[in-house]
Amino acid sequence: MRIAGGSKKGFLLKSPKVADVRPTTDMIKEALFNILPSVAGKNFLDLFAGTGSVGIEALSRGASMAVFLERNGGLTRSIEDHIRRLGFEENAKVICMDMKKGIPEIARLNIPFDYIFIDPPYRRGLIEDAISRIDGAEMVDPATWIVVQHSKREPVALADERYSVEDQRTYGDSMLSFIKIK
Repeated sequence: MRIAGGSKKGFLLKSPKVADVRPTTDMIKEALFNILPSVAGKNFLDLFAGTGSVGIEALSRGASMAVFLERNGGLTRSIEDHIRRLGFEENAKVICMDMKKGIPEIARLNIPFDYIFIDPPYRRGLIEDAISRIDGAEMVDPATWIVVQHSKREPVALADERYSVEDQRTYGDSMLSFIKIK
């Protein structure tokens, strides 16, 4: 995995091999940041961070802050190592917790997130739960973009009618769904 753009473009990200981790491909990362409005000066949450490559990409492209939530300690140490090596310590926070405990912890940081990237393990039914918990923690406002990377076999079904899927793009088995509050 490489950083596709920004100040650290081309930097190689290495992460420990973990059975459940499906890193976001460079092609999907590049497409994501080409579709989103500029992340420069914005706050970015990388939920189910895995390798952290999406949040690190946001930092490389000028994000003011990136928060990473990942439950695997080996992966969080790898994210922290990359952040240190890239000089992003002042602009990043890594939290090693599962989603249920981690979202309230992130909410206590009181950071207004402009972008929330959710990339849960595929076909485990975690998408709606994550969005519901983020909403319950009052981490979303009408300006916030929620982007979900998911399997095309697991459509995003939003139970809360205040949210709408604004756009969807397919990349092989993966999809990116762009969600906003109406």
